[in-house]
Amino acid sequence: MEFVFYAPVWGHSGFEQLSRGLILALDQMGKDGLAHLEQSANEWNRDKVGLPQETISRLMRMTNTRVNPISPHVIYQIPRGQVIHPEAPTICYTLFETDRCPTMWLDNLNKMDKVFVFSEFNRKGWVESGVDEHRISALPVAIDSFQYTPDGPAMNISNKKGFVFLTSGDFTERKNFEAVIEAFVKEFTDRDAVTLVMKVHYGGFTKKFRRECVTRVKGIVNAFNPVNPPRILFYGDKISDHAMAATYRAADCFVLASRGEGLGMQYLEAMATGIPIIHANWSAHTDYLDETNSYPVKNHLKIIDDPNYILKCIQALNSKWCQVDIDDLRQNMRYVMDNYGEARKKADIALAQVREMTWQRMAIEFIRQVIRMYDKTPARPVEVMA
Repeated sequence: MEFVFYAPVWGHSGFEQLSRGLILALDQMGKDGLAHLEQSANEWNRDKVGLPQETISRLMRMTNTRVNPISPHVIYQIPRGQVIHPEAPTICYTLFETDRCPTMWLDNLNKMDKVFVFSEFNRKGWVESGVDEHRISALPVAIDSFQYTPDGPAMNISNKKGFVFLTSGDFTERKNFEAVIEAFVKEFTDRDAVTLVMKVHYGGFTKKFRRECVTRVKGIVNAFNPVNPPRILFYGDKISDHAMAATYRAADCFVLASRGEGLGMQYLEAMATGIPIIHANWSAHTDYLDETNSYPVKNHLKIIDDPNYILKCIQALNSKWCQVDIDDLRQNMRYVMDNYGEARKKADIALAQVREMTWQRMAIEFIRQVIRMYDKTPARPVEVMA
């Protein structure tokens, strides 16, 4: 089976990791007759920092591969004018981080032959929003457990003090780092042997953006504990997956109070490196994180009313996401630090579960669903013997 892919693959965002993992897994199945083309590679981020040369070579080979023009066309997110043969089936893979499918996406998605999301959270919410339930399926999530593993070097974190909480990602309204900082500086002081490591960025990785991000972090700290705040270390550079895995290994616990996730790649990375996780108890990652393998934080849903976020993401208009309970987040951070033996046992459960979450498993289910999409033969009537 051959495919034409329109997908971002070169960068380090969660969607780029997702696209790259799925496409490379499909390519690995090529010995069984599967070929595909990543056609839009040059239209996306060309930053290959940290990608192994073998991965770059495979992606470039697929970029130059030519396949049957009526092969299924697989489109990232929603159609944006991609050239599609009129006889080719169209498949869309996408996600969103709120309680519903964006209204402006519905018509396009219901014109697709198949729609893939990456959580039951999205699938159920989107069916309720108006996406044809026979058209949409949830693919199993995946992570590179060879790269993200408890085994391997740990990052040397200079100036750390005692127990290390790690949080990471893009400092956007959705990720809600403000809540993590607020809970941390309210619960702990400079007398506690504890550190919050923030591997975050804001807008980009230049010196200007790093300074702006540090200024935001200091402003939040000063708002809630200007006298004796606990230690916070900031790291705002772009690093490879190898270095990111080493950063997880250097931490004692991963904490993130995201208001919504469509997949939750950082949670999967933390699971795969074997460290305890504290998270908001809502959205896609609750497909695989619960109280048996992590520490869910209480929250409530609220209409997205941040004008800055709506301006950047008009699709979120009239949607809801969650807001964590700061007191419960504080209590969970303190509890994990004081009861680390229990926390490690939960992390071991999560680690055993995540080892089954492979890109090959995702690719196999992808192929299975595409085959079902083609199977439009009406079922034969069953004869009932008297």
